[in-house]
Amino acid sequence: MTSVWARFTTSAERLQGLKQDCQLILYPNGYILSVLVRIGDLAVKPLYWLFGSKKDLLAMPEDVQDVFGYALHQAQQGNKHTQAVPLKGFSGAGVLEVVEDYDGDTYRAVYTVKFGNAVYALHCFQKKSTSGIKTAQHDIDLIKSRLKAAEEHAKGTKND
Repeated sequence: MTSVWARFTTSAERLQGLKQDCQLILYPNGYILSVLVRIGDLAVKPLYWLFGSKKDLLAMPEDVQDVFGYALHQAQQGNKHTQAVPLKGFSGAGVLEVVEDYDGDTYRAVYTVKFGNAVYALHCFQKKSTSGIKTAQHDIDLIKSRLKAAEEHAKGTKND
């Protein structure tokens, strides 16, 4: 397996000196994936990928994938990556953004930790706006709709 998660889990295993087990759960709707990682006796929060966010991440340069993958893993452990900041326009610190510059381009990953005991990867994209650091309205609208989907999913998992 050559995904960012395989590289990351190998790195985590080397750093922690612990055997690592990963479980990938595919939901019937095909839109939300869950990754539950267990390091030794420490279970971390599940990570849910909404719609095309994982595919978008995997289309990015490997160095960017590594930064975003590590940031999401930090969130799964209940920590905040040093590059993670609250996304402007969303109340509180529950919706976070990680920005990474690579080869003259800017990439962003947006995730939330505000619903239940899980991390939701909402959107991964290359910034194309010509209006400075402002996020394009299309991306904001997409993040808002995916945030609603994450909230609905979190409500549904409480009943399971």
